[in-house]
Amino acid sequence: MSESTHVRGTQGGHLSALCFTRKGYTIFHCNYRDKISRNEIDLITRQEDCIVSVEVNTGSALAFGDPVTWMDIRKQRCVTRAVSRYIHDTYFYDCRVNVIGITVDRGLFFIKHLEHTSTGIMQ
Repeated sequence: MSESTHVRGTQGGHLSALCFTRKGYTIFHCNYRDKISRNEIDLITRQEDCIVSVEVNTGSALAFGDPVTWMDIRKQRCVTRAVSRYIHDTYFYDCRVNVIGITVDRGLFFIKHLEHTSTGIMQ
């Protein structure tokens, strides 16, 4: 990963945390890594009594498609494993997965938020 890609990804993570905070979510973790599977969750937030796991994808162009579409089946499985472990360890059972796609174009950030991409107890 190039330095500019890493910086863009970090900016996207901070921006998405800010967006969720402004929407009234409580941020629990940024870049949470499950100790067993080593899978990462970009953000873990809470809205009322529901844990919300957030996958953040940040890109600079649409040449590779819309960033919200980058969560393929392999990534879904990884996030599902990490969320399952997290809710098992914290005793939260109401959860869902959201996806944030951020496109950066000429210094402007365009944010697309997909809510409820997956709900319930994940196995």
